[in-house]
Amino acid sequence: MKTSTNALTKRFCALQGWPCETVQSWRGRIRHDLFGIADSIVLIDDKALWVQNCSYGSLKPHRDEIERSPHLAWIDRSGTWLELWEWRKKKVGRKGLWFLRGQTRAGGAWTKLEEWHGPYDLYPTPKKEKARRRGPARMDQSGSVVTSSPGVAAVP
Repeated sequence: MKTSTNALTKRFCALQGWPCETVQSWRGRIRHDLFGIADSIVLIDDKALWVQNCSYGSLKPHRDEIERSPHLAWIDRSGTWLELWEWRKKKVGRKGLWFLRGQTRAGGAWTKLEEWHGPYDLYPTPKKEKARRRGPARMDQSGSVVTSSPGVAAVP
């Protein structure tokens, strides 16, 4: 199942207890980020965090796109955070888990966050109850299955 990076970010923030809203819009078949910079806005403590989400391997092109935005100077002056979050799915045991890394922009320069954080099980699969094993079906002499115990009348 393919999962969008916006959905991963929203789910991750919900698990952290941070309000998050996707601000990316669609015009026709083209996605447009808020001011060409952010896909999501996250509220952490008393600050707004602008987040650009991307999948593994596409962090640099997204950073270059943000650098070309004419609104970037406003972000730098406003004191809000801007981060690039790169999501990667890795197989851990038999399960695919999500890992996150990124970069922060502060004071007009990009700083690298720590390496891969995780693993995060953002969409845990519910445990299935094991089916109880029942004995073989009982049949009467005519070959039809008996649905009630011996001595108990079957309800029609």
